[in-house]
Amino acid sequence: MLCGQSLVQGDIYTIDPELHSRLNKFSAIATAHSKALEMSDESFDPNSALFEGCPIAELGLTFTVPGYENLDMVPGGSSIDVTLDNLAEYVSAARRWTLHTGVCAQLESL
Repeated sequence: MLCGQSLVQGDIYTIDPELHSRLNKFSAIATAHSKALEMSDESFDPNSALFEGCPIAELGLTFTVPGYENLDMVPGGSSIDVTLDNLAEYVSAARRWTLHTGVCAQLESL
């Protein structure tokens, strides 16, 4: 960003490889769920959309910055549970926070 270039999704790997991997897995699950909804695929089993063997709703995630449960990514984020239905929005918010919102203050101070 200091060189005038925008950060992209792949840059999360440089910042936090584990977060990058987790968000990519979440994104794949959200995409599969979305495609099943679009196709009215009644054979899609939400219980098969697991993250490391656990249903998304049982991960205990909220719309807070990963690793900082007291820092909301969206207004009221700590009271919004992540479910299969809003997983794509969670991924988007986490990527936006990591690549933009979370670094803006540091960059503006330079």
